[in-house]
Amino acid sequence: RPSGISQPKYFSAKEAYEKYRLGEQQEPAIMKRMAPSRDELVMIYKLIPAGRPVCCDNVFAKLDSTVIPYCKFRIALDIFEELEFIEYDIFNDEAVRNTEIKKAPLESSSIFRTLSGITT
Repeated sequence: RPSGISQPKYFSAKEAYEKYRLGEQQEPAIMKRMAPSRDELVMIYKLIPAGRPVCCDNVFAKLDSTVIPYCKFRIALDIFEELEFIEYDIFNDEAVRNTEIKKAPLESSSIFRTLSGITT
């Protein structure tokens, strides 16, 4: 884990994210806290450089983990990848912003809609 981050909170958020990715049932209150807001998504997106991969842990370390926990951060990356705003390398845990400008409303992300309670 990155330094300066509360170990219990980090591992709790990491476990919540892993359960989410596996499709395991979670408390509705936890699911609601996992949903990143539009402002949080913008903040995270701006930290991902275009044209050169960056380690995701390094991006997370630049955030205030009390405001954006690890789980919310990882879900933001999933949303960006789904919308093709970034490319994510799972093996190296690196992300890079796509150099081709892509525009899509956040609501077109099934992940964003599901966690935000928006249905189609």
